[in-house]
Amino acid sequence: MNMHCQQVGNRIEITPSFNLGVKRTNQFIRSLDDPKYHGFDTPRRVLWSVSDTPETREALRHRGCCIMSSDRNCADMLVDLDRLMELL
Repeated sequence: MNMHCQQVGNRIEITPSFNLGVKRTNQFIRSLDDPKYHGFDTPRRVLWSVSDTPETREALRHRGCCIMSSDRNCADMLVDLDRLMELL
């Protein structure tokens, strides 16, 4: 599952890739903490957002997603690097 994840304030914005697994991807995102779909916003944005919690971060990391942020701390970067090394 290929998703772009970025921390924005106290939420994580998730932009899923459009492939054959869209239904499974949406089900996964709905299982996270406080999911909101922004496809009905004005202007239209095709993305989801979820609460930024340790459980949400762990679930996204488990799926192979790195969470980008402008103010990342070293611990988060090391965890993402370890996860990336596992995937390689």
